[in-house]
Amino acid sequence: MKKDLKLIVHNKNYIFLTLTYAMLYGVYTCLGAIINNLVTSYGFSSVDASIFGAVFIVSGLIGSFVISGFLDKYNAYIKILRLVCFSSLFWGSCLRFTLPLGPEYLKVSAINIGLAGFSIIPIIPVAYSFSVELTYPVSEAMSNGSLMLAS
Repeated sequence: MKKDLKLIVHNKNYIFLTLTYAMLYGVYTCLGAIINNLVTSYGFSSVDASIFGAVFIVSGLIGSFVISGFLDKYNAYIKILRLVCFSSLFWGSCLRFTLPLGPEYLKVSAINIGLAGFSIIPIIPVAYSFSVELTYPVSEAMSNGSLMLAS
């Protein structure tokens, strides 16, 4: 275990992955926790916040299945990690412009939150798969457990 931990700590790519995962996982959990407070300040109701939360989670699950399929087929971990990071940044930034439109544009905001969920939540399977590849001699439990510990 001590040897595995030493290998993980000295792996610069794994440290970068851990930081990326921790930030996106933090955005995911934070958005899930404060979505009601976030959208009610723009005039949305609690029912609308529930719809946004459901759309965020369901589209994130769909995105996780789709992106995991691409990982299994192409093994392009770096490209898919970049895709997840940049699309999360883009759709998260678009929320800044669609939420102030108010409840009249509920569908537009829901689609935007769905696209944000589609791109943010897949960081979980991408990071788990990539961490196992980056730390090959180390056990999966150690590499994935360290990811969770950091986040």
